[in-house]
Amino acid sequence: MALPILAASLVVSLVASNDAVQLTRAQVATVEYGTVLGAAAQCQGIDQQRIGAATHKASVAVHAMVLTDDQFERARSGFESAARDGGARIANHQESCADADAALKRLEDQLGP
Repeated sequence: MALPILAASLVVSLVASNDAVQLTRAQVATVEYGTVLGAAAQCQGIDQQRIGAATHKASVAVHAMVLTDDQFERARSGFESAARDGGARIANHQESCADADAALKRLEDQLGP
């Protein structure tokens, strides 16, 4: 998956301030969350309540990572873009719903109860 490469490139480009570290964590997280949730949302076999619960947990996690409203808005924008991309991966048959379900399960495990 391209996420580890993206995460590594963002970490390499970090500046020393805590603000940049927090923003980078939020950006990386929202790309991951958005891609997974966007793909899952395109699959009729994945329960929408499950997706909603994971979306809520992802939102809580991102809120804990950002320090300012501006950081949150940039993270939200990244999430929305990634969600569109994740959905397109299903629509374009680049990813199966079985893949999306497995990725959602990993995200649920990562986000916890």
